[in-house]
Amino acid sequence: MTPLFWISVTWVLAATVVGRLPLQQRTLPGVVLAVAAVPIILALGIQVGWLMALLGVAAVISCYPNIYRLALARWRGENVRVDANVLRFLVIPGEI
Repeated sequence: MTPLFWISVTWVLAATVVGRLPLQQRTLPGVVLAVAAVPIILALGIQVGWLMALLGVAAVISCYPNIYRLALARWRGENVRVDANVLRFLVIPGEI
């Protein structure tokens, strides 16, 4: 078992624990996990192959769908209306 395997398993277990936290306490750990996913997926792509990296990207997007919807809408220049349902599941700290 490679170190990347254990890092990936630890990320998945940490995401499970963060998902069980109350909504007010998910912000910082959720952001840390979302940022940590990028180098893990890049390393996965380098060591295992692009198909596994693509599956990793799909898994991370499924964990944080509202963040990526909001980022995509802002990137396109849309005026984003964030209601209570979106805020409830966002993990982005600070001003929206």
